[in-house]
Amino acid sequence: MKVALYIRVSTDEQAKEGHSIGAQQDRLMDYVRSQAWEVAEVYIDDGYSAKDLDRPAIQRLLKDCESKKFDVVLVYRLDRLVRSVLDLYEVMNHLDKHGVMFKSATEVYDTTSAMGRFFITLVAAIAQWERENLGERVKMGMEKNFRKGGWNGGEPPYGYRLEEGKLVVYEPEAQIVKRIFDMYKTQGQREITRRLNKEGLRTRTGSFWHGYTVRYILENPVYYGKMRWNYRHFGGEKTGEEILIDGDHEPIISEEDFMTAATLTKKRYINREKTHVCFPFTGVLRCARCGHTLYGGERKQKRQNYRYYRCGGRFQRGICDMPIIAEDTIETLVLGHIDLLVNTEWYKEVAVTKEDIKYTPDYEVLERELKVIQRRKQKWQMAFANDAISLDDLRVRMKEENEKEEEIKRQMSHLPDKGKDTSLSPQEVITVARNIKDNWAHFEPEHRKLIICTLFSEITIDAIGEAVGGPGRRVACKIISAKTN
Repeated sequence: MKVALYIRVSTDEQAKEGHSIGAQQDRLMDYVRSQAWEVAEVYIDDGYSAKDLDRPAIQRLLKDCESKKFDVVLVYRLDRLVRSVLDLYEVMNHLDKHGVMFKSATEVYDTTSAMGRFFITLVAAIAQWERENLGERVKMGMEKNFRKGGWNGGEPPYGYRLEEGKLVVYEPEAQIVKRIFDMYKTQGQREITRRLNKEGLRTRTGSFWHGYTVRYILENPVYYGKMRWNYRHFGGEKTGEEILIDGDHEPIISEEDFMTAATLTKKRYINREKTHVCFPFTGVLRCARCGHTLYGGERKQKRQNYRYYRCGGRFQRGICDMPIIAEDTIETLVLGHIDLLVNTEWYKEVAVTKEDIKYTPDYEVLERELKVIQRRKQKWQMAFANDAISLDDLRVRMKEENEKEEEIKRQMSHLPDKGKDTSLSPQEVITVARNIKDNWAHFEPEHRKLIICTLFSEITIDAIGEAVGGPGRRVACKIISAKTN
């Protein structure tokens, strides 16, 4: 059996009997000879304390353990290896993971025997207990600090800096925070994001502003002088039982401004116009200029609604100049590209192979829509629970969501069973693709989306022209690249 010897001595132990490097090594070699083991390597930490595992030799030993360079680690006494129960548990867990045993030459710490493994199990239980106690003490300390209005660590919010453990207003960022609250009185989060990015302003990390960063500022009570505790679980989910107290820091805005923003958020959440219209190319189209996705929209007109796609980089973040593109313009391009695929790439594949192609109906789009509906239903219920909407409003919203859910389930019931493959020959696949163009006008938007998502994973387009005017102006565009599934 190959054995690794670990020896450690701190500076103040050099003269102690039995603790010197030479004394430890002699006793360990005597033990190795008595067991007829073979020494693989000797690891020595000379002049290092055992208060933690930040020692070169122990780190090298743990690394060599991963490549199974030895079968057992031998120490003269446990305190040569570690002094903390938590460190012991960490080392033992690492050795056990890689199939390496542990032995103390003078104590009962020994994973080569059943009794030794039982003893280590007790040590692990003590380590768990110590960890939990430590966690409770830390939590109590943080709560005590919170009750005094102090900052409990972590990155300080935008608009503040941390000086000697306290939040101090950082004026350049604080001015932007004030602007955000002021703009929110007449503008939404998307427009605020667009304006900040367009002006060349960036977040603390130098990134573009996003809707969620603006929303976080608008919803954070720290800006009117409060401290928030028990806001989220460790997983990030909100507890719903947050505690607010007065902080010991200077506020950036008034409580009135904060409450005004909160009231506006509730009103806009209830009154915002919701569209449940399906846009076939949303999720597939990408902007060639900034790389962001294009999402669908609709504008009501007297004769026929105008459907279009716009770049998220332009309208959500203000960093692009891609014009709005009409849906019928994109349809013409994509259907033409399908013809190109049929007559070139797919036709060549038919000429090369005779094997059948397995075609599986794509359920993902409909399943995703079902999940979105479930999330919306939960949000309506939460809005009712928080008195954001009335019971009558809740009933109307839930009725709408249930009707949409039933319609999607009806569509899914007419599709072949999930996971059941339909064998199509290559020529049949081409025939189906050719029929798409002929029958496109007769397909429902949901079916069009299913077709597009089945054929393409990504279509990158660019417009020929600048962003002038709004919905209704048709600009020419071209497909830069298309990735098929």
